Amino acid sequence: MTAQSPTISETSSQPASSPAKAAAIDISSLPAEITADQAYAVLQAGQAPLIDIRSPMEWYQSGLPEGATPISIHEPGFIEKLDELLGHDKSKPFMLICRTGNRSPHVVQALRQYGYSHVHEVPEGLFGSFRSPHPGWINRGLPMKPFNPYLMD
Repeated sequence: MTAQSPTISETSSQPASSPAKAAAIDISSLPAEITADQAYAVLQAGQAPLIDIRSPMEWYQSGLPEGATPISIHEPGFIEKLDELLGHDKSKPFMLICRTGNRSPHVVQALRQYGYSHVHEVPEGLFGSFRSPHPGWINRGLPMKPFNPYLMD
């Protein structure tokens, strides 16, 4: 029996999905549904904003993905806030995340009908989902931050 070379995750002291291991990814090469790791890499590279569409109560309970912009679909002005964030450019890429991936596909569909052409979603959400075999942003150990509306831009 020949010995196999260890994989990167076997030689690293950090898990393969560790935030420190996020590799640069070109968002234009990604499908509409992306993993939390891909979303984090895109966010870190400054290629597209990640929008947390959950309710403010959910933001208080679990915090926000680090670097994400909270724009709740449960409050008035969602489209206006999104449009402002994107600089009134519906062709700009952006990513959506929710708790478990149940809301985001419906929002993606509606946004495409409104003319937004480069929408990506994270079907595993923050906590994992039946729609995705992936564990979710939080269970991957990706960074979170507390929600504080007084420190928002």
